[in-house]
Amino acid sequence: MPAKKKKRLTRPSRKKIRAYLLVVLLILGCSCILAILIHLSSSARTGPVPVYEEPSPEISGFEKRITQINDAVYRSLYQRGIAENDISFSAVEPRNARDYRWDFTELLIRVADQGSIKQLKEIINDELKELSPEISVKTEMVSENEMSCHIFALEFHTHSILILRKTDQAVTGNHLPRIAFIIDDMGFDLKFARSVMKMEIPISLSVLPFAPYAVDIASAAIEDRSELLLHLPMEPKGFPGVDPGPGALLSSMRDDEIRRITNEFIQNVPGIKGVNNHMGSSFTEDRGKMAIVLAELKRQDLFFIDSRTSIQTVGAELAKKMGIPAAQRSVFLDNDITPTAIKYQLERLLGMARHSGKAIGIGHPHEETLKVLNEYADKLQAEFEVVNVSELLD
Repeated sequence: MPAKKKKRLTRPSRKKIRAYLLVVLLILGCSCILAILIHLSSSARTGPVPVYEEPSPEISGFEKRITQINDAVYRSLYQRGIAENDISFSAVEPRNARDYRWDFTELLIRVADQGSIKQLKEIINDELKELSPEISVKTEMVSENEMSCHIFALEFHTHSILILRKTDQAVTGNHLPRIAFIIDDMGFDLKFARSVMKMEIPISLSVLPFAPYAVDIASAAIEDRSELLLHLPMEPKGFPGVDPGPGALLSSMRDDEIRRITNEFIQNVPGIKGVNNHMGSSFTEDRGKMAIVLAELKRQDLFFIDSRTSIQTVGAELAKKMGIPAAQRSVFLDNDITPTAIKYQLERLLGMARHSGKAIGIGHPHEETLKVLNEYADKLQAEFEVVNVSELLD
């Protein structure tokens, strides 16, 4: 019986190998292209997060001196056992001179008697003596029941403290002081925006019109019934070295260009109730240019909040003259994002609200800011009426 022939195994032809390789290369190529497109899409979506506020050009050491004064004053008040309700911040306003920028602070402190005035003065003097020789204090007895302390850092007037004896005629109101919070520069983190909306207290969200998640956050805020503002970018001092972001309003622009950009940005963030300025320390000083912007806000029934990035701003004052509901920022909460600094700024805000009946605090998208606000939520709800910023307009 003849042996069976073994089946001969044939190698694949070169044509088939080339075909297989071509298919594999095509698949790999398509995968790479898809990955690149996803990456580019993601990059375009998130984009670089801009500087939240104008950088402070303080000369080395100046900001440290301000912080030392703040800490020393608070230590003095704690040593004397001054109650929180007897400490009021009359004003916190931006000042600048010779490339220095700071928030000038006016404090009003009420004490029980004439002896307490002298004791507190001595404690403040002792605390400040321990600091840098670049810090000085001048005191003056205005009357037997009133004394003023003026504090200077590097010869600049930084704090004014008025100490008064309590009287039986002290005003006691039946209404809680009102406070509103705005978180600026929203639009780059949808998750963070949702965290703000979940807060126990109402917080208004101000959205940058060029941000990648501007529309998503606007939609979420409308659904959540959270108050929404447009954070309108304006020219800062130091422009273009200080960049307010694409499309910012510039003093060099023609009037029709300012109107066009303002309206485009308003359309970019649907559902807004008002506007506040992003940066703008230069633009908000220009009465003519601000009048053009404010006229557009009035035409579209929007209110204006002046972020007060310049002591020379005309924003709020001009808006009120034009019949536009307006208000201005009282305190920036988190230019320094350390918890201690945020708490100090928040205490300043509470003091201003106790003194004048209302105050507006502006923060930025920092986890540290939300953490401090959450820690203060119970206190805020018990001692203040926390409202949307639209309820504090003049």
